[in-house]
Amino acid sequence: MLAEGVLMCPAHHWFLCAAMTDADADAIVTAAERVLAGLRGTIDPHAPSPPGAA
Repeated sequence: MLAEGVLMCPAHHWFLCAAMTDADADAIVTAAERVLAGLRGTIDPHAPSPPGAA
């Protein structure tokens, strides 16, 4: 996400706030779509889940 211009602090819950505009939210969604598209095909759906995963 950082490479797409979105800083996501790993120690927080990534809440939205009233100061964000619709354009801000759109930019975050667009960045997430790009990042997830880049990951498509890289995750083995048959890989075992980590211990403790639901």
